[in-house]
Amino acid sequence: MVWGMIIGAVVGFGLALYRAPQSGEATRHQLTELGADLKRRAQTTANDARQQAQAAARPAVKRAEQMASRAEDLVGDLSARGRAVLEEQMRSRSNGHG
Repeated sequence: MVWGMIIGAVVGFGLALYRAPQSGEATRHQLTELGADLKRRAQTTANDARQQAQAAARPAVKRAEQMASRAEDLVGDLSARGRAVLEEQMRSRSNGHG
């Protein structure tokens, strides 16, 4: 949509120049203004797109952080269980049951 507006502005400006002849200085001035306006619009569009992408990514980042935290908890639990089983086996062997 934004690109359509920019292209429309360029085409409209070109047609206006074609239909209404003017001095070279005036034309250069208009082209300079058009270029600055197009640059501002492009920067605004890029900033808007960046903000939208960041907003869209926030929930995914939060979910990934939650999943990583849960995985760390599970690893800790499994490690503790493994140590407990190993200690039990060692006690069992030292008591002559292994």
